[in-house]
Amino acid sequence: MINPKTGKRLVLVLDTVDPEAPPPGELWAVEDWLDTLTRWEAADPAADAERGLVPLELPAPLAGGRALAAWQRVRVTVQTAQGQAAIEAGLTGRQYARVIDRRWGMPPGSSMELAPLRAIDVDQDDADTLTALAQVLTRVLADPGHPAAADIADAADQAAAAYDLEAGDLHQTVARIAAMLAAEPDAEWDGPVRELAAAIAACPPAADLELTASQAAAYRHVCALQVRAAGGDGLDMFVAGAFE
Repeated sequence: MINPKTGKRLVLVLDTVDPEAPPPGELWAVEDWLDTLTRWEAADPAADAERGLVPLELPAPLAGGRALAAWQRVRVTVQTAQGQAAIEAGLTGRQYARVIDRRWGMPPGSSMELAPLRAIDVDQDDADTLTALAQVLTRVLADPGHPAAADIADAADQAAAAYDLEAGDLHQTVARIAAMLAAEPDAEWDGPVRELAAAIAACPPAADLELTASQAAAYRHVCALQVRAAGGDGLDMFVAGAFE
């Protein structure tokens, strides 16, 4: 969706980050990975030759630090909408919906607090760049014969180890963020999701928001989109129709 006020891509991000826990390391690890590749690419060819190294030629959008710059902008925007960073930004308002069954042990008609959705704006070029990045990483890392494959994998190993992660976690994080930014509501949900986004955007940062039935349904749809982006991990309870 495009935000008509800013001309940027409007994305609803589900904030499930514990504000009392350390910030998730995956976003920083990906940035370190891309930064390492950018520095290796910019290394002095003469110095590489003296060490018997072939200058690194990265495929687009990794080349020239383009993917790194896009990731840095998106990382800041996403992190500011989640966990302690969201609280520090004044996003302390809570979101509620009306319970319609006893699935979660609450009486019908009571208010159920939801993991809040935050509205963020992202440059379309950055979203497109990260989509291309996820695709090129999948292609290159699956092709041991690619001239940049070994360097990309080595840089991933180094960055992941610094955060006690696996290299595959970094690739999955890029794919997840790219899919989240690219997700579009199904055609029949476009209007309700826009209504929900407008309600969230109009609500003061510290104010609570009680979702209407149509907004709660749109909330579930947005969560379903993010479940797909995350590979179905951890968001299922927000999609189950226990509230309206």
